[in-house]
Amino acid sequence: MSQLLKFAVSNLNANLTYLDVSPQSGFVKASFDDIDRPFLDNHFFLMYDWSVKDKQVAATEYKLRSFDNLYNVRTMFVNKKPYVVYAFTLPVNLKRMKSCSFIDMKTKKNALDFWWDYDFNFSSDILNNKLYTPYVYDPIPAQDYRPDDEFV
Repeated sequence: MSQLLKFAVSNLNANLTYLDVSPQSGFVKASFDDIDRPFLDNHFFLMYDWSVKDKQVAATEYKLRSFDNLYNVRTMFVNKKPYVVYAFTLPVNLKRMKSCSFIDMKTKKNALDFWWDYDFNFSSDILNNKLYTPYVYDPIPAQDYRPDDEFV
């Protein structure tokens, strides 16, 4: 995950924790883009593997659905595997960060608190001001074509 995405994940909502973006929760990827929904350009996406069954999955789902900035949730299949994608409206500080790579001190502090125990290199880069946060197009993948979704 890029530094920019790590900043976004850690600043999406104060109640989001590392466990919510860990393999135990079924987390797959974070992105600013969804290839199937390009019109959602001011949104942030979290993608989860729906086939993972764990207590943490249920806790994460309940938590994500309670966020005020949740835009929508959709289930999709990629290579015949089910995924759940949560779309969130971007807070102002993350919009600014995405468009011009400006990261304020509060955003840095939240990222440091979030990643401190889990990603030493990223935490060290924050403390040493060695940040490289360009926007990289890496969208949520396209969903499978399913003929049963068509109206006949």
